[in-house]
Amino acid sequence: MLNSIFYKEWLKTRLAVCLIWAATTGVIAYLLLALRSTIATSGAVETIATMLGRDMIFVNLTQFIPLLAGVCLAVVQWLPEMQNKRIKLTLHLPVSYLKSIGLMLCYGIVCLLAMTVVNLGLLWAVETIWLPAELIRHTLLTMLTWYLGGIAGYLLVSWIILEPVWKMRVAAMCMAGPLLALFYLTPQPETYNRFLPILVFLTGICVLLPYYSIYRFKTGKGL
Repeated sequence: MLNSIFYKEWLKTRLAVCLIWAATTGVIAYLLLALRSTIATSGAVETIATMLGRDMIFVNLTQFIPLLAGVCLAVVQWLPEMQNKRIKLTLHLPVSYLKSIGLMLCYGIVCLLAMTVVNLGLLWAVETIWLPAELIRHTLLTMLTWYLGGIAGYLLVSWIILEPVWKMRVAAMCMAGPLLALFYLTPQPETYNRFLPILVFLTGICVLLPYYSIYRFKTGKGL
């Protein structure tokens, strides 16, 4: 039963997931080509000196892309469930609704984690050819915060969509905005290094929020 739910989510979102993976990977490829062009024009030594002297990482274009990917995936995955009232069927399957909803959320998180691994893995593999390890670490740690924000965005938008009452939905939006802003206060490289454990903890807390909305939906709170 659980495998069937996972497969159902893939059938429902496969086009969106493939487009998200392709788009984000395409952006990374574009940035790598731009970096390669800069190195070819200015030279590797000059480019590395500029990155060190000006604290540049050449990937600021990607700052909000993981967040956009997470929001899009949440909308594609959950909005049809609510609009077509298919969520009621899911809640009445012969399996705990905690497990079924948990698997659906897990599916979305796994898709975004796969995107993160592919994007950052590609960046690491190619930049290793041109840049020293310290600069690559500098770049990846900075981007990791943005990709974590994408997962948090997915969970928060899922929470908002699953909330059955508009008044509570607006309240959820008001809470989600400032929470997501914590991941994007500054694009300065490695600013968040000391706060990464806190952001991971906050993202873990966000996993519980969709359950709250599902509980309200199942028990008819406010309906």
